[in-house]
Amino acid sequence: MQLGERIRRLRERKHWTQAELAAKLDTPQEEVESWESGRAVPDLQQLRLIAELFSVPVKQLLRADPANPHRQEYPDERRRRHMCGVGCVLSIVCAALFFVELFCLEIVRTYEVQAAIAAGEPYRSELWYYAFRLPMLPVFLVTLGGVALGLWLRRRGKK
Repeated sequence: MQLGERIRRLRERKHWTQAELAAKLDTPQEEVESWESGRAVPDLQQLRLIAELFSVPVKQLLRADPANPHRQEYPDERRRRHMCGVGCVLSIVCAALFFVELFCLEIVRTYEVQAAIAAGEPYRSELWYYAFRLPMLPVFLVTLGGVALGLWLRRRGKK
């Protein structure tokens, strides 16, 4: 529920017209109308006066849902949940893919080292040496970028 709608509901509970509320606040009726329609918002001084008139705390006027104080107000709840879900799935899939890539890279390294030992050639045992030799580095970077994007979408979806 928007601020203007809360002001309208409080005004209607007192059975006041917009003109009566405007007179009590010493403000033009058009301004009250613009608050209730959502085209404008009252300034802090006016909010304080409105809260006093209706005997409610300013926090309750600004709160998204008086029944659930911890819930935030989102213009498009479905889109927010979708972003959060996509972010979670993308993070999980990319993290799993990253570990599969590491496992495959370990297998490649093991076979390369065994082949070098069998041939009597010198070998390198560092895992990242093989990551740079094979086209794995771009794949790692894309995967880590996917994890970061997923976490960012998840966080943005929760805000």
